Amino acid sequence: MKAVFEKVRAHEESSVTAFDYQGPVFDAPFHFHPEYELTYIVKSKGIRYVGNHISPFAEDDLVLIGSNVPHYWKSDKTKTTVARSLVIQWNDEIIQPLKEFAAIASLLKRAERGIKFDNVFARRVKSKLQEIIDSKGVNRYLQLLALLEELTHQKKVAFLSTPDHTFTLSHDVHDRLKCVQEYVHENYTRRITLAEMASQVSMTEQSFSRFFSNAMRKPFFSYLNEYRVQVAARLLAEGSTPVAQVGYGTGFESLPFFYRQFKKYKNTSPLQFRKLQMSGPS
Repeated sequence: MKAVFEKVRAHEESSVTAFDYQGPVFDAPFHFHPEYELTYIVKSKGIRYVGNHISPFAEDDLVLIGSNVPHYWKSDKTKTTVARSLVIQWNDEIIQPLKEFAAIASLLKRAERGIKFDNVFARRVKSKLQEIIDSKGVNRYLQLLALLEELTHQKKVAFLSTPDHTFTLSHDVHDRLKCVQEYVHENYTRRITLAEMASQVSMTEQSFSRFFSNAMRKPFFSYLNEYRVQVAARLLAEGSTPVAQVGYGTGFESLPFFYRQFKKYKNTSPLQFRKLQMSGPS
C-alpha cells in the first residue's frame, strides 16, 4: 500500500497542531509525515494500520505514532457510521536536548513502532487531549509536554509494527502496496489467489511474493490471514454471529484452518476470545 506524504498544517502561532476531527468515516489514505502524532478515537471502529501491523480499533483507542511512520485508520462501512478523533501532531523541535526531556525522547524513539496505550488510561486522559486542542500558544505546548511525561510512565502498552520494519520505500513500492491493500479490503471474504494478486500489480507470482515479503516483512498470505483474523475478532466481539459463520464469512474456507490462524494471532480460540470480550472492557 502506498504511504502518501502528508504535509501537516501547523497554526502560525503554534508549533503544535491539535484538532477534533469529525466526519462520516476516517478516509485519509495510508500516509506518513515527519511530525509525531497522538490519536484518540472518540467514535468509530474498523481496522488500524501502523507500519506493517494490522489490528482492529474502536472507541478509546489511543495510539502514539513516530516520525515518518505510515499509518491508516479505515472505518467500517455502515449506513450510520460516524467518525470522531482527537489528534495532536508536533515535530522534534519541541523536545529540547536536556536531561529533563530524556524520558520523553526515549518514548518518541520507541514510537517508531507505534504504541497503543491501555484503554482505561486512554479514557482517563481524553479530557487532557481536549484541553490541548482548546488551548493556544505556550499553554498548548506545556500541556502537551505534561501529557507526554505522563505517557512515559505507562506500563500497559502494546508495540504495533515489528522492530525490523523500515519505511524508506520507493514510490513504486508504495503504489503497489496501496493496490494490494485496497484489493484485500474489497475481496477478503472470498478466495484470493497469488496469480490474481500478482496481476493487480503487473508482476509474476514469484516476483510478487518476493516483493511483498521484502516490503512488509511477512508473506502475502500471512498478511491476508492476519487481516481476516482481525476482522473476525471484531465480529466476534461485537455480535452473536456463530463462530463458524464468522470464519467462513471472513474468507476462511476451512474451520480448522480458521481456528489455527485465530490462535496464532490472538493466542486464544475464537469462542474463548468472544467470552473474554463479553466479560468486560479492557
